Amino acid sequence: MSEETLCCIFKSNISKKEDFPKKQFEVVKDYGDVGGPNDCSRALLKCSLCGKLFLYQFLEYEAGGEDYYYHTYIQVESEVQADELNAKTNWVTIDKYSPAIRINAGGTAVFYK
Repeated sequence: MSEETLCCIFKSNISKKEDFPKKQFEVVKDYGDVGGPNDCSRALLKCSLCGKLFLYQFLEYEAGGEDYYYHTYIQVESEVQADELNAKTNWVTIDKYSPAIRINAGGTAVFYK
């Protein structure tokens, strides 16, 4: 994707979970739970400021008695692309796509362009 087609969120200086504007996104479609050994769910979101679409994934897993939470936002070009990506991608491989935003277990927001 070119710089001009990126969501306005990529132009922000967000670096931590607390600053991420969750209210900036509205749910277009809820895909529900994704199969796997951990708690994982997905939804199609739309930026209320610029209208760009995202496949959103929430992943929770336990390791060594600790719970870890990851939020991933992958910008997509259409609902059809989101549906296809959701259908063919499991929770392990979804982070191979960009542009994307990952909020890791420590609360740091990382932007992939």
